[in-house]
Amino acid sequence: MTTPIYKVVFMGDGGVGKTALLHRYVRNYFEVKYIPTIGAEVLPIGFQTNYGSIQLNIWDTAGMEKYSGLRDGYLINAHHVVIFYSVDSKLSARNISFWERDAGLLPTTIIGTKADMANKFGLDTPVLSSKTGQGITAFWQQLLAKLTGHADIFITE
Repeated sequence: MTTPIYKVVFMGDGGVGKTALLHRYVRNYFEVKYIPTIGAEVLPIGFQTNYGSIQLNIWDTAGMEKYSGLRDGYLINAHHVVIFYSVDSKLSARNISFWERDAGLLPTTIIGTKADMANKFGLDTPVLSSKTGQGITAFWQQLLAKLTGHADIFITE
């Protein structure tokens, strides 16, 4: 059986935690120092689920405005866009509409990051913390469910 492959593009302001989520899940590591992504990095992540193997090719895009001209190319053939905002940054939440315009008609999920922060406000979205690991498995399972259409999917390994 062929492993299905899905292209998922991560978008959001710089510093909201897109790359931190990938580091936490793939390496079980949290980088305290902020190192901005330049352009985009593609990371294939394999999941073993109750429906078999699934691969996500995650396009981790730069959130800085000077790289905005490159985004259209990153969205070609994408199956899903995940827009991130930080629960401790009202500006990143206000910018969600900007990222939604970039995503166009692609299926989109909005997720709040830095759920461990004390000074947080919230939108009515799921939240996670790459620092503590809170909500990360649930995030991946919800994303896999949206991509595959299987509401009962879960990660087995």
